[in-house]
Amino acid sequence: MDPACVISPADWASFRRCRRQWDFAARPRRNLEPVATGPDLDRAIRDTLAVYYFPGMWDWDRSITQPLVVQGLVRALAGQPELLPVGRRLLDRYFGWAPGLDRFSPVLVEPEYDVLVPDPAEPSSGLVTAAGAAVRYRGRIDLLAVDQYDAYWIVRHRLVTGSWRPAAEVADDTEAVTACWAWEQFYLGMTITGQPRLDISGREGLVSTRASAGQETTVPVVITNIGTAPAEDIQLSGSAPSGWKITFDPKNVDRIAPNDNKEVQALITPTDKAIAGDYVTTIRAAARGESASTNFRVTVTTSTMWGIAGVGIIGVALLVMVGAVARFGRR
Repeated sequence: MDPACVISPADWASFRRCRRQWDFAARPRRNLEPVATGPDLDRAIRDTLAVYYFPGMWDWDRSITQPLVVQGLVRALAGQPELLPVGRRLLDRYFGWAPGLDRFSPVLVEPEYDVLVPDPAEPSSGLVTAAGAAVRYRGRIDLLAVDQYDAYWIVRHRLVTGSWRPAAEVADDTEAVTACWAWEQFYLGMTITGQPRLDISGREGLVSTRASAGQETTVPVVITNIGTAPAEDIQLSGSAPSGWKITFDPKNVDRIAPNDNKEVQALITPTDKAIAGDYVTTIRAAARGESASTNFRVTVTTSTMWGIAGVGIIGVALLVMVGAVARFGRR
């Protein structure tokens, strides 16, 4: 049996960026020479944070552990002293930011995994090459942690240049999601906690409706969980122009599984003095730290009773005018 064909997270990422670079027989890829890479600050910071989150020192006083972390940075950037000032500034910011968010305890730092890639045609079997070699996915995670509810999390440290990526892009981190899958295969019996993500829309994607002044209108609202973990105890709320009323049926949703949705009804009542026109209402959903909101456009028409009253007033005015002409016009 030939040695296994090993795929790393970096290999997969480069393949997803450009498949042609893996066509080694292509003419543009012939006679290529290795390109020298520059300093890897990202790798140095991740190795340094492995010292910061080392389980054996997690309960130590920060005044003791932080100097050790800085020493780890110096070792990680050995031979690259020009990056040390930047690395120190990053660490100083991290020391001030992380304690308020680290609501977990480290279990393992930088553990490795090595799993068989399943065959798409037969998922219960491993994928093999044409020569019969097993195809394996091998890598490591930055941190395995456990929270107060005994749920396990995989933490990935990312160094970003410029502005931070949108939340949707961060949540859809393919490498991190694949690492969760790989670790569950490598460490059988352990389940990695995912993250719910809520999305709000109208039925069939519509986010507009019509309503009459002073009358209740029912608006179908679809809440979708596009995350990787169930969303539970979802509370609904809304805001609208002054004098309006918004209620929901039901008022909350117990649970939405990943890639599933639930429909609720938003009961919107414009004030009876609302002028005809377009208005904006906001509908929100929140579930244990995860929240989403969407604006709905409500086009208000005045009540038909006001129209009838208006016609009546005009009719009375006409009668009065005709009567006046008839009476005084002869003089």
